[in-house]
Amino acid sequence: MSKRATIRAWFSQRPSMIRVAPVPAVRSTSDGHVSHPSPPSVPTRPDPREPAWELMNEELKGRLARVYDSLGRIDTKSALLVGFVAPSLPLVIANRPYWQIAWIAFIAYAVTFIFGVLALRLRRHPDVPDTDYLLAKFSDAPKIRILQVLVWTRHEAIRQNMMLSKRKARFWRIGITSLGIAIFFSAASLIAERVIK
Repeated sequence: MSKRATIRAWFSQRPSMIRVAPVPAVRSTSDGHVSHPSPPSVPTRPDPREPAWELMNEELKGRLARVYDSLGRIDTKSALLVGFVAPSLPLVIANRPYWQIAWIAFIAYAVTFIFGVLALRLRRHPDVPDTDYLLAKFSDAPKIRILQVLVWTRHEAIRQNMMLSKRKARFWRIGITSLGIAIFFSAASLIAERVIK
């Protein structure tokens, strides 16, 4: 027996050792088009840097929430300043005999109102990009790319909002100082009116 015949006889006696990969079926649709099977999906290996970016994202998210809380408290105090000025102005205007003292109080109340409104008008910087831009640009992007965008956006939001918080706090301090001056001269004008009478 030749060598080729021996190899052929050996394979014919062991058919189970030969495995042929199944050929995916080709299906035809109702409109006559032929649909080819999609290739098997290959699982993507996670980027080893993802845990670090996720940790940074969560840390910046929490820090930004604290910055927003600080901005909210300043807005509340500024709104109280503005709300306090409204009922106080008629009392100052009605005190005509001592208009010199009342005029100083009136100016101080006006300064309080202006800086209170300025503090309220400063709006916070957003923490995430515009949703339409995010969906259009990064809907098919890998996870680590989206994390990087969120981290850098929140980092910039923290920087901008910290500057904003300092400006708001400065306006509020000017407003509360001028309110103290206004209350002092308002009280002085009322006391002077009662004492002289």
